[in-house]
Amino acid sequence: SSFITAIGWSDGHLQPSVPKPILAVSSEQGQLLIYDFYSNKKIGYFLFNEPIVSILWSSIIQNRFYVGSSTGHFYICEINKKVIRIIKMFDFYSNSIDFIAQDDVDGMTLAIASKDGSIGFITNLKNPIQSKLQIYHNFNFNESNKNTIDNIINFFDFYPNNQDFITVSTNSATFLI
Repeated sequence: SSFITAIGWSDGHLQPSVPKPILAVSSEQGQLLIYDFYSNKKIGYFLFNEPIVSILWSSIIQNRFYVGSSTGHFYICEINKKVIRIIKMFDFYSNSIDFIAQDDVDGMTLAIASKDGSIGFITNLKNPIQSKLQIYHNFNFNESNKNTIDNIINFFDFYPNNQDFITVSTNSATFLI
């Protein structure tokens, strides 16, 4: 038996087409299954060599989705005719990718984060082969509360209608960075 580690619905909210009811589900064994609820059929399967802990579908490209692993690998993936292919992989330096957020301005920037405070930005998603990852290690969120030993990120997302600010919430405070 294998536990579900991440779920992601395809929403396509920044594109002019109607989104399809497509769900991606991953397991601790690295299995990724994509299911179309409209047709009641499995439309894709892929086996990663590591546990997948986060999934986000692109809001601008209907067949693209992003996957983060517990070992720090980030994947830009696409599904076409039941075949899942990895377009590009980034190494997040052994930090688990617990959060993935896409800006809601034009969808061309992603932010990723681990619960321990490492944050990265992926830019130039229009051309994923040429996209780049910029990593900012270990924001010291514990400075806001000296009595907290393990202050972890619980919420991570772009500030609404903005590509420049991220809202980060920990067990003791909320930050706009």
